[in-house]
Amino acid sequence: MNSALDNPACDLTTGNSCSFAQILSSRLNATVTPGEAYFTSACSPCVFPNAHIPSAALSAPAQQLLALRLIPSTASGGSLFSTSFPLRLRDDKTSGRVDANTGIGLLSAYYLFDNYKLANPYPNANVPGYDAAGTGRTQVVNLGDTKTLGSTTVNEARVEFVRVNNSFNQPKGGTGHTLDSLGFTTGGNGIIPLAPNIEGVPEMDFNQLNMVIGVPSRPNRLIENTFQVVDNFSKVVGTHTIKVGGSFHYNQLVEQLDNVLNGNFVFNGSETGVDFADFLIGAPTNYVQGQATPSNGRSKYFGVYGQDSWRARSNLTLNYGLRWDVSTTWS
Repeated sequence: MNSALDNPACDLTTGNSCSFAQILSSRLNATVTPGEAYFTSACSPCVFPNAHIPSAALSAPAQQLLALRLIPSTASGGSLFSTSFPLRLRDDKTSGRVDANTGIGLLSAYYLFDNYKLANPYPNANVPGYDAAGTGRTQVVNLGDTKTLGSTTVNEARVEFVRVNNSFNQPKGGTGHTLDSLGFTTGGNGIIPLAPNIEGVPEMDFNQLNMVIGVPSRPNRLIENTFQVVDNFSKVVGTHTIKVGGSFHYNQLVEQLDNVLNGNFVFNGSETGVDFADFLIGAPTNYVQGQATPSNGRSKYFGVYGQDSWRARSNLTLNYGLRWDVSTTWS
């Protein structure tokens, strides 16, 4: 299996592959030549004879992750994964309504509470040890007053509030380790942890092994509040039932987004030809780190309508009306 170092135009001042020749020469205390094969069925010379990578060649993060058993040590069928832990969801709901006839009309109050907790063993990683939690809470409050104004007139008014608060991929497993303690270079030209509160094993994707390890790198939280006011007025005039009304909504949406704040490594074998070997010597194919801007959106909606239900004959009723809706853009 030939190395990515097999590049006759290799330049020691610019190429990562050439840098690895220098790095491995220092680790192994032996000369590694740019372009030299890492391991083949019969290579002489090669960097790793008999396809054996000595411990001296391992990068500091690889040594720490293996020593702390933070990366699985068994593979089956060319891939490494597990479904041995169940996903658990607990969802508690309750609601209630109270009605009362009073001098100002039929008053009603309704409340809904819905709360869930999710224990996800594989939110992103497909091996045990990197689980995450999800939580969500929905609350609805609806207050209404239906007032009869004489024998032919009724007015219905409602005020409603809905709040949804959901968190996704909140890390649990794999945290409690600083990047420094795992052997990664931090600060300066190293990794700068943008979310120290969830610092831990960074996400690592292995292409050939079909394996993902690491703390979930995209925990998010969404909060939405909706305020609504509704009024409907109806009156019977002879054979006509006339209704007019309107509603107003005000929406608040808060999005607290994380986008690989503490980094994501990808290994696909671009250096040695084997993704796990690339990990062992510390040669990722690419590294991604980002930061998402939080969003605080606001929007408004209102609508008004008028309609008539006319019983023109005993066997003929005509329904007609007009409605106007306005929904503002998010700001």
